[in-house]
Amino acid sequence: MSDEWQFLVTLNERLRPLRDPIQIQDVTVRLIGEHLRASRVNYAQIEGNEFVIRRSYARGVQPSAGRGPVARLGQHIADACRRGETVVVSDVHRDPRFADAERARLLATEIAAFVEVPLIKEGQWLAMFGIHSAMPRIWTRDQIELVEVTAERIWVADVRARGGSAGPNRRSAGVPAETERHDPAARRSCAHSRGDMPPARHAPSRQPRRLRRDRGRVLHDRRRLRGRAPVAGRPLSMD
Repeated sequence: MSDEWQFLVTLNERLRPLRDPIQIQDVTVRLIGEHLRASRVNYAQIEGNEFVIRRSYARGVQPSAGRGPVARLGQHIADACRRGETVVVSDVHRDPRFADAERARLLATEIAAFVEVPLIKEGQWLAMFGIHSAMPRIWTRDQIELVEVTAERIWVADVRARGGSAGPNRRSAGVPAETERHDPAARRSCAHSRGDMPPARHAPSRQPRRLRRDRGRVLHDRRRLRGRAPVAGRPLSMD
C-alpha cells in the first residue's frame, strides 16, 4: 500500500465522525501537513486580487495569517492559478518564472518550494490550497495529485461552512468546474465523494451506509492517484 493511499484511508477515518466543517478543515490541513512533512499548509479564499488565509498549519516556520495580493506568489504563478492550473515549484532559488523581487519575497517568508492548487467554480478563481517547504524539494506525481484530491475535500467543507448546498450537482456543491468537466469518474461517484448522503432512518442501517460511502470516496481518490482519471487543474504547470 503506497503512502498516499494509506493517507487517504487515514484521512477518511479521521473525518468520518466529524460534522463541523471548520473542524474538518483544521484536521485536513494538519494531517496533510504532517504526512508530507510540509513546513506550511494554507487554505485561502480569493477576493478580487487578494487572498484571505482561512486555515494554516505550520511546522518550524511562522503560520500564515491575514490577507495579501495574490501576486505575492509571483505574477506568472498567479496567472497560472487563474487559468485553473496546479502550480509546482521545486526550487524558488532557480525557477525562471520568478522576478528577483518575487524570489526574494518568497524566500523571506521561508518558501523555497511549493504546490498551489487553485479551486475554480464556473470559471472563477475562488480559493487556493498550498503546500510549502522551507527547503527545495522534488514533488512526486503522487504527492501532487494527493494535494489536488485534498484541496477538493477542504473546498467542499468550506462551502458547507458558509451555508452552501451540497446537492446532486457537484458543481453546485462547490466542486471546481474543471473537475466536473474533465473527470467522468468524479461524476459517477459524486454521491460518495460529496459525503453528504442523508442519514438512515434506523440506527441498524446507518453503519453499512457510512461504510459504503467511505469505501466509494477512498476508491475514487485511489483511482485519481493511479492516473485512471484526469485531476483538477490540468494541465499541470511543472518546473
